[in-house]
Amino acid sequence: MNKKKLFLKLLIIVVGISSMFLLSSCFTASGLASCGRSCRESCKSNDDDLIDGNEYGIYYTLAADGDSYFVSEVGYKEYNVKIPESYNGKPVTGIMSGAFTHYKRGVGCAGNYYFGMTLSSIVLPKTIKEIEYGVFEFGGEYNHGSYGARCNEVYYEGALEDWFKIDFGSSPFSESTLFYVDGKKVANIEVPESITRIGANTFAMFGGLKSVTFHENVAVIEENAFYGCDKLTQLEFPCMDLIIGAYAFTNCSAVEKISFTGEKLVLENQVFSFLNSLKEVEWNSVKIAVIPELAFYECSLLQTFVVPASVEVIRTDAFRGCYNLAEVYNFSKLQIVAGSVANGCVAYYAGVVHTAEEDNTYILTVDDYKFVISEAGNTLFKYVGEGGALNLPVLGNGESYAIREHSFNGDNRILSVNIPECVTQIGDFAFFGCKNLKIVSGCKGVLTVGERAFVGCGSLESVELAAVEEIGNYAFNNCYALKTFTLPQRLKKIGSASFVETAELTYAGTLEEWLQVELYDGATIPIKVTCADGEVWEGNI
Repeated sequence: MNKKKLFLKLLIIVVGISSMFLLSSCFTASGLASCGRSCRESCKSNDDDLIDGNEYGIYYTLAADGDSYFVSEVGYKEYNVKIPESYNGKPVTGIMSGAFTHYKRGVGCAGNYYFGMTLSSIVLPKTIKEIEYGVFEFGGEYNHGSYGARCNEVYYEGALEDWFKIDFGSSPFSESTLFYVDGKKVANIEVPESITRIGANTFAMFGGLKSVTFHENVAVIEENAFYGCDKLTQLEFPCMDLIIGAYAFTNCSAVEKISFTGEKLVLENQVFSFLNSLKEVEWNSVKIAVIPELAFYECSLLQTFVVPASVEVIRTDAFRGCYNLAEVYNFSKLQIVAGSVANGCVAYYAGVVHTAEEDNTYILTVDDYKFVISEAGNTLFKYVGEGGALNLPVLGNGESYAIREHSFNGDNRILSVNIPECVTQIGDFAFFGCKNLKIVSGCKGVLTVGERAFVGCGSLESVELAAVEEIGNYAFNNCYALKTFTLPQRLKKIGSASFVETAELTYAGTLEEWLQVELYDGATIPIKVTCADGEVWEGNI
């Protein structure tokens, strides 16, 4: 087919398609205006006529038992809501999911979606027995923000004892909610003697709660019960036999101390996570078999911790993010090792683990650095400063020390580090990922550089290692700014992929001496080494 015929065919197809559209309603003179108006209206998110639901009033649904009513909807223009005790002669005993949630309808571009309400106040009668999931903003799941209502003020017409008996699928509180019982503002709660179980979500997100007093017969605190109560500063549990559910005290960010003086304790996942003011956990006498997953996750001010004798298991990441946990007292039968990720990272950040067989090991703080001082040797295990140009300290007694693995791992504030002659070892991952570290100087006493010690230090330009005898696998891998490096004559072993292939390596000894250096069998990174006698070796490391 020639080009002219092909062009005519395409022209006919285009004209045909255009005609079809021009005949449609949206492309007539009136249709264009109509379609444009329809699209604009469908995208208006604030028009009342796009909302499915009533503007005013409270609406009810008969409960399954036929003996009471649930609130099924509250008009979306109601801001001061008073739930009555009865409707049609029967008590109002609950609020259904979505009672404060309305739909906005959208055609095409707007779509369908929910929005919640903000109430100036809500009055709950003493007849209320259940508030279902999704009624209020805190819907009942960990960190879950539903599209339910937020309340500025909650008034409860029953006694505080009755409040504990409500089944909360979602909590009516938010950070700034004020709570009134019998007309009195609530800030401090004493759990009534008759209450042995505190249900899920009972006080979740109640930012006005300043203290709570438990008695010894409280047996269960269910999930989310006090989630996000960020004015609590202390938690004391005299409860003799206690179970605390998942997330029960998560995000209680002002709590500084937790005390258990009872006998038996069971904790569920993430129960005390994100308590970033927590400094002390006192529970030496309690019997607890399992410290659950993420139990103390991100409790970043916790400095010491006791593992009771009864503990049999510490679950995954129970202490992950406890960056200042320097000392662990282990009275259990678990094998807990400082610096290990095992046992829920309980000693991952620690310098020393004390046991019942006490030795002379102790923590020494010198300026911004923490050391473990022991008969077996001294170790720098933690840096707590603000970064910049670091000059590692010399101990007062002049003794040597090692830099423990992970000590500076990922600290992007460090720009340079000067390592004194008393430092003999740089541990595995010690400066791993310090992406702004440019200069490593000194190091006259460093004999060993551990595996991946400087991996990912992309800005590293200069390193002095005049005395090093062993360089571990991947020690300077991905250090692309490190263009030149001098290997000392004392070098005895160099690990696999220790340098990037673009680095120019020189060796302070002869080729004959270089051939005596132990290389990794099966290395794959091609490299060229220029020796002091002018000879060049090419191969893989």
